[in-house]
Amino acid sequence: GRPGVAGGDRAFWKTYPWAVGDRPPEGNPMKLTYAVVYERTPNNYSAYAPDVPGCIAAGDTRAEVKELMREALTYHLEMLRDYGDPIPEPQLSTEEAMAYNSKSLAADGEPFHQEETVVGTVEVEVELTPAAMVS
Repeated sequence: GRPGVAGGDRAFWKTYPWAVGDRPPEGNPMKLTYAVVYERTPNNYSAYAPDVPGCIAAGDTRAEVKELMREALTYHLEMLRDYGDPIPEPQLSTEEAMAYNSKSLAADGEPFHQEETVVGTVEVEVELTPAAMVS
């Protein structure tokens, strides 16, 4: 796996209907629901999922960025799977994602605009392959 990616072997598999250490059947689609932070910026809307480092989206409207974020998450998770990296386990609730965003902005010295920040969830489905199955 890649350093800094959440969701080690035990943490990842404990939330799925297979016993820890067991592998799910190959080709079994897995639905994952991630908290996503949507922000209005001076020029557009942006989104990121704190549980999936490096996965972001930007668009002209909130509706557009929501769709682009779903696509970005799907592509990002498929890429992790294809490269044999673990798929990050969804961990943060929407409340925790909002708190994470506030804390990150404060650490960067940026102002937090509650009225311009919304947190929602995005559900994606990823087809499992042997490369995604952490042993």
